[in-house]
Amino acid sequence: MSDLVAPAPEVASHGPCAVCGAPGRRSFFANQPFIARRRVEADGTVVEVNDPVPPISVCMEHWVEVLSERLPVGYCDDERCRRWGPEGAASPCGAPYGDLPEPPAHEHEHGEGATDDGRGA
Repeated sequence: MSDLVAPAPEVASHGPCAVCGAPGRRSFFANQPFIARRRVEADGTVVEVNDPVPPISVCMEHWVEVLSERLPVGYCDDERCRRWGPEGAASPCGAPYGDLPEPPAHEHEHGEGATDDGRGA
């Protein structure tokens, strides 16, 4: 993962180390602060929400290696996980840790083949 940014000193408590699971002592954020998701409300309305990406926590042993990207970490966005881990390794749900998901593509406002004034092609 090449989109790491500076340490996050405002993080009050750190999660487990993304590499080894030991207590985290340092945290930092990915360059992408949110993951855009589509959610269907009870009335059938589709809404887009921005879920925050959790900070990446690491122990002192792995801090420099992860921040320098010598030891890359990835993200599992499966709703059973949503956590960081060693890139390519299997997460607890079995999916590999990898890149953050891309934002969903926006569909044309008026449907396929429609012009901007809604009359169709």
